[in-house]
Amino acid sequence: MVESLDLSVPKSFMEFATEWQTKLSLIGHLKNLLLDQIGRADGTAVDCSRAWSHSISAPFFRYSPQLSTAIDLDETDDVKLINIMWGTKVYMNEENSSVEQLVELLK
Repeated sequence: MVESLDLSVPKSFMEFATEWQTKLSLIGHLKNLLLDQIGRADGTAVDCSRAWSHSISAPFFRYSPQLSTAIDLDETDDVKLINIMWGTKVYMNEENSSVEQLVELLK
């Protein structure tokens, strides 16, 4: 976890040469943290969205099936893709009443 990140400009080339590897590592951690937060199916962003929707009396629907395994965005293995599609189908069947509410709102 990144506790702090010093973004100051180095005063000399020697300072840059000694600290560049640490700074690159911290930037990599920051990138991973950002990607983790963007791709989360739950957490504070979802809680805030749900609370905001409730505060304006708007319905809130969130469909996020939990994947059984980590899948790359460019996955080509048919078995993995079929398993994910089947898991999503099962999840959406379990959420049938919520989906029906959404359909009624969209009519």
